[in-house]
Amino acid sequence: MKNMSTNNLTVTLLLLSLFVISPGSQAQENILEKKLHITIQDEPLYKALIRINQTTGYKFSYNSDILNEDQMVSLKVEGVSIRSCLDSLLSDSTLNYQVVDQHIVIHRKDQPPLARSSPSQPPTYISLNGKVMDRMTGNPLSYANIGVYNKSIGTISNEDGEFILKLHRRHLNDTLVVSYMGYKNRLIPIDQYPDSSVIKLEEKLYTIQEVIVRTFDADLIMNQALARIRENYYFEPITATGFYRESIKRKDKYTSVSEAVVDMYKPYNKIFQSPRIKILKSRKSTDVSRQDSITLKLKAGLEAVLLLDIVRENLSFFNSNSFQNYKYNVANISHFDDHNTYVVEFSPARKTEMTLYTGKLYIDVKTLALVSAEFHLNKENLSKIASSLIIKKKWDINVNPQSVHYYVSYRRIKDKYFLNQIRGDLSFKVRRRNQLFADDFQVTFDMFVSSVDTTRVSKFEHGEFFKPHKVFIEQVNDYDPLFWGEYNYIKPDEPIRETVSKLGSKINMLQEEE
Repeated sequence: MKNMSTNNLTVTLLLLSLFVISPGSQAQENILEKKLHITIQDEPLYKALIRINQTTGYKFSYNSDILNEDQMVSLKVEGVSIRSCLDSLLSDSTLNYQVVDQHIVIHRKDQPPLARSSPSQPPTYISLNGKVMDRMTGNPLSYANIGVYNKSIGTISNEDGEFILKLHRRHLNDTLVVSYMGYKNRLIPIDQYPDSSVIKLEEKLYTIQEVIVRTFDADLIMNQALARIRENYYFEPITATGFYRESIKRKDKYTSVSEAVVDMYKPYNKIFQSPRIKILKSRKSTDVSRQDSITLKLKAGLEAVLLLDIVRENLSFFNSNSFQNYKYNVANISHFDDHNTYVVEFSPARKTEMTLYTGKLYIDVKTLALVSAEFHLNKENLSKIASSLIIKKKWDINVNPQSVHYYVSYRRIKDKYFLNQIRGDLSFKVRRRNQLFADDFQVTFDMFVSSVDTTRVSKFEHGEFFKPHKVFIEQVNDYDPLFWGEYNYIKPDEPIRETVSKLGSKINMLQEEE
């Protein structure tokens, strides 16, 4: 029996008859008729598939476009075939299943997997799903780094610690590394990855010798870090592929979500060339009613990805030419990527016309490389850049920035560091003329670099690249259900996913009305 609702799918199967398997059937396809004894209660679909994997030993491969992996499902079966269980869990007559090696491939009936002509050929790409948590507390670790050891491929976890990493099968013999600031690295052979996976990281505990009170010369550390920039970072031209999301929230509701898979070209040592971004795939959803036309158009979105690369753009707090404008203090020692890191706090040392930041730098004790930074603008400095944050607004609307917070991190690949993530969180008070109380808006942009290419590098042709001085959302296409492909992406947090789903249906209704 089956009971379905909008957000929850409940399935209970009873054994009514035995399935008779033809003696002429292939042995691998017989796997789909294997009987299951399993109980699943209100779990996301991807976890239900993991449970079946743990029971049968067969992993599931599928394109994430065709399944709602986070749909809540329940299943209670006694002696029912895997095929029947999948039919009931997925409840989609357009899907079919094929056994390839140790994988059960879920695909559209009209789009058989490439491996069909060669049953022994496994799927080209594998998908690793998981959740990163604190071993002691069980709390999720947001924005943990997950990647292939010593390779330029990776992703990060979302706010709930969850992630999806898609890899070519050639990486099956490599090692997955999971890292988080203040925690020990976790290494997992990819061919032994359990699918489930709740990955528990252990917080780094320091010995008395490591935390003994001693005087750190913050200025000396900063000078040494600046002197070793060329040694620590890759300064030849590169192209990198990344995932970008930009969202605007009014009060507690999203008014727009726009996303893109992008290629970035960074020349670095080319004096007469500038960084470029090319949009590969994109989508957007907006929810602005005709009665309420207050809109914000964010300027500092994708453009910030080009400008917030601290090391390459010589941001003032990590620049020897403006060193005297800041005061630095070593506040603590932390741990990242199996290395200890200095936690260096910084703040403006004087008043100046220059925009100055306040924040923390995480500097590797051994290599003296800047591995991440958290920084923001105080009220005084916020007023200096207020006009540059918003590019479009209606004439009768007053916009006042309330806070601007940035996070930038770098990832070590062999002996060099590359840009890993840039995130911005901005808040505004927006008030229309004659409106008594202002509305609160939160703007967030997030870019994660999923792969880096240092060999096949060429600059983008004119007309291919994104125009950073224009509004990002106005340069992307409408929602595309085939958006993801084999690209890595930050798994959307539930509120954003629900909003995109709702707004997608609204867009469809508007199109029908036109």
